[in-house]
Amino acid sequence: MRKWINLLLVLIVAGFFSLLPVANAASIVKISDKNLVLSSDVIVTGKVIAIESQWDENRKNIYTNITLSLDQVIKGDIKSQVLVIEQLGGQVANKQVWLSASPEFSLNEEVLLFLKANEEGVLHTSHLAMGKFSISKENGKENARVSNPIFGKSKTYDIEEYLSNIRKLVVSNEQKSVNNLQVIPSKYVPGTGEQLSNFKLSTARFFNPDSGGMVNFVVNSTASPVSGGANTEVNNAMMAWNRSGSTLKLANGGASSICGAKTDQQSVISFSGCNKDMMDPPMEGQGVISTVMVVVNTMDFRIINGAKFNQITEADIVYNNAFNNVLSASKDLEEIITHDLGIAFGLDNSSTDPNELDATLRESIMYFQPHLDKRGARLNTDDQMAVNRIYPFITPIQVTATTLPVGVFNSAYTAQISASGGTPPFTFAVTKGQVPTGLELNRFGIIAGIPTKIESQTFDVTVTDQANFRATRTFQLNTTSLPPRLSSIDTPRVSYNSNSMVTITGFNFSTVTDVRVTQGRLLAFRATNDNTLVIGLAGPGTTGVLTDITVVNPGGMITMPSAILYDGPAIRSAQAAKVRVRNMKGKFVNQKAIIIKGDGLTLNQQIRVNGTAVNLKPARSDNDDIVYFGVLKSAIPIRGDFNVTIFDPGLNSESNSVKGKRLNE
Repeated sequence: MRKWINLLLVLIVAGFFSLLPVANAASIVKISDKNLVLSSDVIVTGKVIAIESQWDENRKNIYTNITLSLDQVIKGDIKSQVLVIEQLGGQVANKQVWLSASPEFSLNEEVLLFLKANEEGVLHTSHLAMGKFSISKENGKENARVSNPIFGKSKTYDIEEYLSNIRKLVVSNEQKSVNNLQVIPSKYVPGTGEQLSNFKLSTARFFNPDSGGMVNFVVNSTASPVSGGANTEVNNAMMAWNRSGSTLKLANGGASSICGAKTDQQSVISFSGCNKDMMDPPMEGQGVISTVMVVVNTMDFRIINGAKFNQITEADIVYNNAFNNVLSASKDLEEIITHDLGIAFGLDNSSTDPNELDATLRESIMYFQPHLDKRGARLNTDDQMAVNRIYPFITPIQVTATTLPVGVFNSAYTAQISASGGTPPFTFAVTKGQVPTGLELNRFGIIAGIPTKIESQTFDVTVTDQANFRATRTFQLNTTSLPPRLSSIDTPRVSYNSNSMVTITGFNFSTVTDVRVTQGRLLAFRATNDNTLVIGLAGPGTTGVLTDITVVNPGGMITMPSAILYDGPAIRSAQAAKVRVRNMKGKFVNQKAIIIKGDGLTLNQQIRVNGTAVNLKPARSDNDDIVYFGVLKSAIPIRGDFNVTIFDPGLNSESNSVKGKRLNE
């Protein structure tokens, strides 16, 4: 299998592809050691002891300060043991800014640095990554090596031999020192930024093409090296990638005055230099021709063909107009733009080896050095395979359309939300609104629980697949209750002329919304639990009346006909008289008694004379009246009127009052 390294993070292990970062990708012309020395104000070796990123004062870019504990000063007037350099790019919170071909740094890494001072005297690596070498020590210092990955294997040397050559170049090409050199940048306040363990780019790509979106670049043609503002060259380069067979679609968004290399949510192609800190002037036609600044959202990612990619939110391509002798040839510019667009949307160089033997990698548009043979925007198979691998056609993930079943109050509930497309397994979450009280959506898409409230809730469910693709759908879930059921009434007979409490037993009472009666007046109702309902009634004022009871909840209603009888004693007449009854011997005798005639009379009622209970024994007579036997002299006054009422203790109800008559005295 051929070596394929023009994808982000490409690494061949046992014949399987994986991916490498775009940190070293750029359009460059390899610089010689002599020109590297001549273009550098300071050359040192040392150890990285701190890496700190922070926004600039206008929050347009992130800069990273890298602190070194110095070992050797090979060039430059440096008296301090500590040196701080400043590189464009870095990470603050979830925002990452990176300049292609930037050097990478890690804490405790030993390095050899070629440094250039900007106009303020702040140092940065000369010609981006070409000015940074890693020092590796194996089995002691005597086996130390120095290497620069941007040049591939050809730039790995014994450190002592390499430093000896650099010193000779410094001596034979003596230069004036920088007067305003800042060993520590004046604006740098340690501890005010974000402390990092490394300075490098996370793997990233645009997400727009995954949903059929375009990746748009506007063009700032100021100082364009070719006529027509380079629009023809830009369009041809975009067309080459758009015809690669992938989902990637690039678009020319038109002319703009925006100068690139700012975090402004706008991808720009600029020819006017824009930022002097980005690229140093070339030396004898050697250096960085162009660079790409990408802005990455590290909070979001997707997994494509087994590799994790963060989201590129914008990419600015900036050309070094000091290279206009190279860029002014239309087809050569077209080739370089095609290469830089590849970097902008996530590809790395196919190879960084100047002596690359694999013709496929060497002839790729993503080769680290431009071919400048007037090929224009011509992709080869390696380029096409690369873009198709990180922008493949993927079946979109979607939440399966469904109507959720209605939940029942206080009853176990379960419903499944499903998804299709994408890369299983799926993870589900409520991202807006909420499910009904008592229910939960788990990560598998199951809504379960016991509803504890009658309600209607609208909420969004987002499904995320294994590749971190997402889809969202809005659902509505209603909870109600089962219709009420009646079992029994504890007091089916109540007073017709006073307030009464009645307890009804049954089911599904916790959500009762209404109770209705056909006779009398409902005073109040309350469900003490799901099986017990207490109601208060006021009678209709007429004994012997039946009423229906209807109980209503969100699930329905139920009616119990003639559920309650409004009952109670009602007296029509009362008379004191002699009553002929049988005695214990079976003979008829005359006994004095009070005879009560009326409605709703029972043997457990109590007779009252002039409002006072009297001690007379009740007995049922043959004609359905109540006869009270006893000593009448102690029960009723000797002379004058007496009033008689009947009190029913069970109903807590007292009858009307009538005047008693004395008969047969």
